[in-house]
Amino acid sequence: MSDRSAFQYALLRVVPSLERGEFVNAGVIVFCRQLRFLEARVGLDEGRLLALAPGTDTGPIRAQLETLAAVAAGDPAAGAVARMEPSERFHWLVAPASTTIQPGSVHTGLCGDPRAVLDRLFKTLVLAPLAAMRREYLAASLEEADLAPTWVEQFRRWFGEASGVVGEPNALVLATADGAGAPSARVVLLKGVDDRGFTVFTNRESRKGRDIAANPRACLVFPWVAMERQVVVSGAVERVPDDESDAYFASRPRGARLSAAASPQSSVVESRDELLRLRAEAEARHPGDASIPRPPHWGGLRVVPDAVEFWQGRPDRLHDRLRFRRADGGWVVERLAP
Repeated sequence: MSDRSAFQYALLRVVPSLERGEFVNAGVIVFCRQLRFLEARVGLDEGRLLALAPGTDTGPIRAQLETLAAVAAGDPAAGAVARMEPSERFHWLVAPASTTIQPGSVHTGLCGDPRAVLDRLFKTLVLAPLAAMRREYLAASLEEADLAPTWVEQFRRWFGEASGVVGEPNALVLATADGAGAPSARVVLLKGVDDRGFTVFTNRESRKGRDIAANPRACLVFPWVAMERQVVVSGAVERVPDDESDAYFASRPRGARLSAAASPQSSVVESRDELLRLRAEAEARHPGDASIPRPPHWGGLRVVPDAVEFWQGRPDRLHDRLRFRRADGGWVVERLAP
C-alpha cells in the first residue's frame, strides 16, 4: 500500500485593493483528512504591503491572520468555528469571508508528511515572495481597431496618456551589443520622436557609443509598468546631424553641459573626487556665462525602427501585443502571441 496521503492546501492573501488586483501572500493552510491534519502558518511581509498600499494599518490584518491560524489549530479561544471538525474548519477557512484577507484556490496532491509540505510551501510562497510576486493586468485591452494609422501616431497617443501617470515617461531602456555580440543596456531619456525614429543624445565614446559604432542596431523598451504597458522598438541606428546636436546641447542646463564636457563616460575613474576635479577644470575653462561648445564626441543617435511593438497587459498573462513591422516599403500590423 502507498504511504502517501491526499492533502489539500490554499494560500491566504492580503489584497489591499480589489481594483488593482495586487496581493501579498501571507499564509498557507494544509489539510490532510486521512491523517486528521489541519494547520495554517501565517506571516505578513509588512514592507511589501505598505509599498503596495501606503498608510495601511497592518495591526488588524496581523491579528486576523493569527486568528485564522488559531482556528486551524482548533484553539477553543478562537471561537465556535475552532471547535468544529478539521474538515469543517478547513472549508470555513478557504471560503472567502473578508475583502482584505482572501484564500486562494484550493490545490490537491499526495504526500507522506503534511507538516513537511506546509514547511516547504510556507518557505517558498510566503517567506520567499519573489517567486510568488504577481499581479493581474486589468487596466485595458488593445485591439487592432484601437490602433492609430501609423506607429508614430500610436506612440504619441500612448506617450500622452503615460505623461499623466508615469513619472518620467521618456525614460527608456536602450540595449546594444558590441561587435562580438556582447550585450549591454542602460536607461536613457528620449529627446525626440518623429517619422524618422527615436532620438537620444549621449557621449558617443561611451560603451553604448562604441557598441553602436561596431554594431549599428539597437532595441528600446519603454517600461510603462504603472499603465500595464510597454513599447518595444528595434532598428538601425544613425547619427543625428551636427546642427540638431548643437541645438539640443545648447538647450541643456549649464551644469549638464559642463558635466558632458568633463565626464569620460563609461571609463574607469579612481573616485568621485576625480570626477569633481574634471568638472572643476571644465568650469575653469568656461567661467561665468561663457559659451560651452558641444564636445565633438557628444551628440544625437536616432533609432530608425523596423519594428514597433505595443504591449498591453491582460488577465491570466494573455497579453495583447500588436506590432508595426516595416515590409515592402510600407508597414504591416501583426498580432504576436504573449
